[in-house]
Amino acid sequence: MSNNRYGTDSGMERYFSGRELYGDDFGSSEIAGWYEREREASAAGTHGWSRRHYDCHYVNQYHLFRFLPDREWESVLGYGSGYGYELKPFFGRARRLTVVEASSSYDDPVIEGVTINRVRATASGDLPFDRESFDLITCCSVLHHVPNVSHVLKEMSRIMMPQGYLAVREPIVSMGDWRKPRGRLTPCERGIPASLLIQFIRDAGLEVVVSRLWNFPILARASQILRKGRTPWNSPAWVWVDRWLAVAFQWNYRYHARHPVEKVRPTAICVLACKPGRV
Repeated sequence: MSNNRYGTDSGMERYFSGRELYGDDFGSSEIAGWYEREREASAAGTHGWSRRHYDCHYVNQYHLFRFLPDREWESVLGYGSGYGYELKPFFGRARRLTVVEASSSYDDPVIEGVTINRVRATASGDLPFDRESFDLITCCSVLHHVPNVSHVLKEMSRIMMPQGYLAVREPIVSMGDWRKPRGRLTPCERGIPASLLIQFIRDAGLEVVVSRLWNFPILARASQILRKGRTPWNSPAWVWVDRWLAVAFQWNYRYHARHPVEKVRPTAICVLACKPGRV
């Protein structure tokens, strides 16, 4: 076992308990090392199939986008959005679309005839945009790959216009013990405790409009079997049942499960937040 400041059982308990977020207090050299390990790892697991389809359109619509005002958007940013298909609901509804992405695997400037401005993510999490540049930011299943989550959220708030929106979708469980290799996961990813994610969003100066638990693991596994490997997140019926089960078992939520029974709980959250200010 590692003997660094996070390696001992006593040192890690504050993170596994969900009281603090592992990585959020890292220094610049630790953040840079994390960035290098994660930069291409996530893309390596999705490259190819994500060109053909996007697995979470209905989840995004049901838990996030349907709560947005019905309007045209000036400038939409997808943080860590890969090819950019996450932004498809805004094709034709936004004057400008931008994707910030760490991986070099997603550099296509045009997706389905729509031009997307592509910007490389920085290790520090600083965003190279002026204040109040975007009226909508989406960030779906990305922040758990980032060490300094609270800083990145503050950067998002800085570049959001007043009355702009942030749509976040993230895992809220530890995803196992990240001190050792885990199958099918990237080296550093770990979920963000639900209460900490909400607090980070509020600390960034944003107001939570809606937060919704989802991703009940037993249902997801059943879908893999019954739907021959397909995820359930583009099926209205499966998403509705998943939401019901997530709410029903929220009493059993804990960040780091130490017993199989403790894994029977919602494992992700969707949060829509708004930046207050002048209209």
